[in-house]
Order: sequence, then structure tokens, then C-alpha cells
Amino acid sequence: KKDFYLKRAWFTGEPLAPSLRKTFEDDYKIDTYQAYAVTEAGGALAYECREKSGMHFMDEYLIEIVDPETGKQLGPGEIGEIAVTPLHNRNWGLIRFGTGASLQMSRNVTGFLVSYEFLPIVIGQMIWLHSWDDSSSNIQPLVTWSAADNIDLIVGANLNFGERPRETPAGAALLQSEFGTFPNLYFLQLKIYF
Repeated sequence: KKDFYLKRAWFTGEPLAPSLRKTFEDDYKIDTYQAYAVTEAGGALAYECREKSGMHFMDEYLIEIVDPETGKQLGPGEIGEIAVTPLHNRNWGLIRFGTGASLQMSRNVTGFLVSYEFLPIVIGQMIWLHSWDDSSSNIQPLVTWSAADNIDLIVGANLNFGERPRETPAGAALLQSEFGTFPNLYFLQLKIYF
């Protein structure tokens, strides 16, 4: 850890798990950021700033959240498909390109993190996120047991509550809630540090 000189990292391709972010930032002192990118549209469409409380859209793109069936633009809090028009390259030829990914422009999410040291070698953590727009929630319990100076055993879960997606007649997923979209995840992780 002391010989690790990376100071900042940008993650894209999939969401950065809160437990990994905590490890990178607390244990390795790496300042982490996430980005959302679409290859067909030319790269990063949105990114996190220092606040790390959501993503900001890039100025080089016109990004809309649209109804996947009608193409109608949706407002804040409504869930729909991401449609992208690159503005930085006139030769690109993409207009309202449907990414296939769904997004909600949520503005009313609350969350908190609680951490407790049960023993010097056993630490528990609980993250709770709640969307006030659709009453869906995400709960992430985590227990870390430090078996030795260089070995950690982590047991955790990512539990999502909310209305699950529906399928449109065209076969596309129509999201119904912020967190109900994601499946529950249970994991056991063994970390060995060299």
C-alpha cells in the first residue's frame, strides 16, 4: 500500500461498487470517479465531479431521456431510455441514438452510511439509499473480518426494493423504479494483500 502511487482513478464500463470505492479511497488514498460511456456515441456521456452525488452530462452531447415506445422526451423523475446526439462531430451521423440503457433523472434520493467496529478485527457497515420519487430503496450490509494483517474476509449484500421493470410490447424493458431495476446480490470476498 505504501508503494502505491496512483492518486486518481476514473471508472467506466460498470458502476463502481461502494465497497470497492471505500477500499480504494480509504486504504489506498486513491480519489475515485465514475463515468458513463457509450462507444457508438463516441465516449463518455456523463461523469462524476468532486461531490460524487450523481453524474453531470458532457457538453459535447445532447442527451435526452425518452419513452422507448414513442420517443417522447420525459421529465425529471420519469424513467426512460437514454437517447444521444453527438454535437462535437457533424460527420458522426447519429441523431437521437437509442443506447438501450434506461435511466431516471432522479432528484430526490436520500442516503446514509453507518459503520461500527464490533471488535478491532470485525467491522460492520450499512448503506441505505432511498428514492422519494418512487419509494424504492437500496440497502447494502457489509461485514469485514481482518483475519490477518494481509487478509480480509468480506461478506455482504446489495438488496434492492421497488417495482420491477415491465416489458413493452416491443420487448424493451420499461423501468418502474430507481432501485427495483437491479437484482439482489450476495457475495463473499477474500482479499489477500501482497
